[in-house]
Amino acid sequence: NAAAPAAPVQAAAGASPAALRETRPELAALIRRLHADAALRRTTDAADDEPPNLIARHHSELHACAPDSIGSTIVDAVARLVDALLEQPLPPALRQALARLQWPLLHVAVADASFFTRRTHPLRRFIDRAAAHAQALAALPGAPPGDQALADHFLLRVRMLCEDIAAGDFDRAALYQRALERLQREASGVAAALLERRCAGVDALLEEALADLRLRRSHRLEISDGLATHALPPFLFDFFTGPWSDALVAAVQRGGEGDELAQQLRAAARELALGVHPLGHAVG
Repeated sequence: NAAAPAAPVQAAAGASPAALRETRPELAALIRRLHADAALRRTTDAADDEPPNLIARHHSELHACAPDSIGSTIVDAVARLVDALLEQPLPPALRQALARLQWPLLHVAVADASFFTRRTHPLRRFIDRAAAHAQALAALPGAPPGDQALADHFLLRVRMLCEDIAAGDFDRAALYQRALERLQREASGVAAALLERRCAGVDALLEEALADLRLRRSHRLEISDGLATHALPPFLFDFFTGPWSDALVAAVQRGGEGDELAQQLRAAARELALGVHPLGHAVG
């Protein structure tokens, strides 16, 4: 989760709304300008797998525009929060998308005195949940192509939501709440689809196992009927209608009736049966 060190957070959280409003106008204007500059450079520069902390990069300029310790404390706290966000193990494309939210994040922190004390703030929740869901999807063990397609679709939707926030009106709380609700719907949809795929996979495995069991049982009965007229010792009868029959079925399933192993199993069975069978009673 994106979390800033305690001291800056507590100092910023203790600021009154009136004090924040005094700091906000010039600082908010600078944030918007820097955000617009970053968007312009983004259209001309190649994407960076390791996007920079833009707030830290413009630290001096932001501090100069914050005439008191409250504004400076907010800038420092959000810069550390962005550091924590960019250090998380995220897919590069998602890291780039979340990095686009640095300036909206700072703008909200400057304008909203409860930002640092409300972990339920929609923008904080959006960032935390987007990162957590992406990490969970990336951790899927040996994800089949279908699961990977779901993960890719989810990441694409998150990137689009980040773009909506970055291009929206930072002063509208509804912007962040709407993005959070859409993120939750996307995450729920992916979870339901993954569960459905898992259930379908289990059903397919079960049906395959049952079909294999039916085939083995059928072959055992066939062997048993074929040996019924031969006076074989019980232990040999049990061997032919059990382990040997299963091994022959597996060999045929793997390589067909002409499989070399299947032919060797049949030849070995004849030799074994003739070795213990009374003379004059050949075993087919």
